[in-house]
Amino acid sequence: MSASHPDDLALVRRALAGETSARERLAQRLGYVGRYAQALNREGHFGLDPDALRDATQNAVAKVLAKLGDFRGEAAFETWACAFVRGEFLNAVRARKRQREQFEAKLPPDAPAADPAPVEALAARELPLAVSRCLDLLPPADQELLREHLGNEVGFAELAAQAASTLDRIKNRYYRALGLVRRCLGLPPRGGEGDLS
Repeated sequence: MSASHPDDLALVRRALAGETSARERLAQRLGYVGRYAQALNREGHFGLDPDALRDATQNAVAKVLAKLGDFRGEAAFETWACAFVRGEFLNAVRARKRQREQFEAKLPPDAPAADPAPVEALAARELPLAVSRCLDLLPPADQELLREHLGNEVGFAELAAQAASTLDRIKNRYYRALGLVRRCLGLPPRGGEGDLS
């Protein structure tokens, strides 16, 4: 099959041959991948958190660069590159599903199902133990995040500074972890909490 985008094919070949201007132009055009990933996440309702979105985008760009020699110019360069983004998004969704399944597998067999008021059924002395058991199912960093914010009243901005992270990432981790604890306790998650589907 002949190349329907011969200019793109020539650009890729020049970049592979080491031509600096071709590499720079290709790097500029790869910027589209990030914009496409953000739009796909938003419009495709993938709901990847900022870290997962960044990871999926970086993985896609790495695969594009590794596969440059396979580019045949049968599609525009950006179209060809974005196929890798779709693949990485599906990988991220599968990973999130596996993470949810692993969390659910850790739940005790008698864990309550989502119920409007399951916590009220616990005696006052049983609730701290139940919360502690649920916290123990989380990764240590998420346990610490919840304890620092809820128990020690450390603000999100300070937690972000301590973790050398962004405020959005810290909040995202916090609400996801809080939602998982709520789910473990049998409470339905609130908007955005613990959504690993």
